[in-house]
Amino acid sequence: MAEKRPKYMNWILECINLLRSRKSRPDVERICRTMHKCHGIDQRDTEEDLAALIASGIVTKRSFKGAISYRNASGWHRVISSGKVSRAARWVGEAIRALDRGYGVSAVDIEKFISARHPYYHNLKARIKIALKEDLDHGRVWSVSEGMYRLLESAESPEREIQHVTKFATSVFKLLRQTDEESQKSY
Repeated sequence: MAEKRPKYMNWILECINLLRSRKSRPDVERICRTMHKCHGIDQRDTEEDLAALIASGIVTKRSFKGAISYRNASGWHRVISSGKVSRAARWVGEAIRALDRGYGVSAVDIEKFISARHPYYHNLKARIKIALKEDLDHGRVWSVSEGMYRLLESAESPEREIQHVTKFATSVFKLLRQTDEESQKSY
């Protein structure tokens, strides 16, 4: 049987990132307290979903000086603080935003779009390839399938839209696809 997506996944990830942004160690107690305070979710449900996130690799469990804490595997909070995005990365984002119809955009289509809008730049293929790799690494873009890319801001959350979706979206997409397949089988 396919593994179900944790019910409160996005909220738990938000809590972990919130605690890290406050320079606080995101341990089970603090995550559960924040989940209860912000969303009214009890400790048992939070711990179950946290365990499922660890099992799926979306969250990592770390031990440091005898204390266990949890990290968002994507680490998007480090990327946002820098604020630096290359010109080619901005162009890649513009191209994906303009061309994406819900199933992703190929690297070739991205290159054609950018070449048409910026004909005075040379060696665009290499720049686009580097920008796509950087965007994938930093969690701004995710690979839907081999050679097809989408912006992470276009990912949907059942709880609410999250402005900064991380590069764990590939794992999330797989979980969502499994959930959709299960729901279609039940109809």
